[in-house]
Amino acid sequence: AQTTEKVTAPTFDKEGKIETICDLCGEVVKTETIAKVENKFSDVDTGKWYADAVAYALYTEIMQGDSATTFKPNDATNRAMLVRVLYNLEGSPDVSSVELPFTDVETGRWYTDAIKWAYSNDIVKGMTTTTYEPEEDITREQFATILYRYAQVKGVDVAIGDATVPSFPDSDQVSNFAKEAIEWATVTELISGSKEGDQILLNPEGYASRAEMATILMRYMEG
Repeated sequence: AQTTEKVTAPTFDKEGKIETICDLCGEVVKTETIAKVENKFSDVDTGKWYADAVAYALYTEIMQGDSATTFKPNDATNRAMLVRVLYNLEGSPDVSSVELPFTDVETGRWYTDAIKWAYSNDIVKGMTTTTYEPEEDITREQFATILYRYAQVKGVDVAIGDATVPSFPDSDQVSNFAKEAIEWATVTELISGSKEGDQILLNPEGYASRAEMATILMRYMEG
């Protein structure tokens, strides 16, 4: 009989598992244990809201630490980091024939091929016609837009239909280019608001931290 595998990723505090499920009867025919993820980082509190996402990112190897002993969860993610992660997920395809119009993307940098791939697939555009600004902090609405375009390239149905779009006090601050992406990301709960004072704000033009990046990508990948 044919089987499928369901993976529950391990965290810093819990073991994960791989369940082999019979396609015909739906019964679990085999269970394998996945060891807990080792917390190597002095700046990652396993009790924080982002801990499971950081563990997931390490387990799936979509992100690494900033150093051997730090993750820097509160540091900003830049415009190059996200496309590098997505490029890695795609298996780092050959982009040697792709030419970029961006004068600020140097040849041979850690992000060069990733930006080439993302640009050639219409996942990213420049900040201007000739600049990409790879090391600029990425905003939450830019993050949502890049992930939205990536999902479309992957054939994901991004239509929200008649779903109610969550409203935030600062929803009117979302840029025109990001409106569809933000609607999709909030409806699917990839992005949520954050508490500031007595309000829950979307903060579309605020930067996306490394902890937020891990969390959003985990939500996207777990679907």
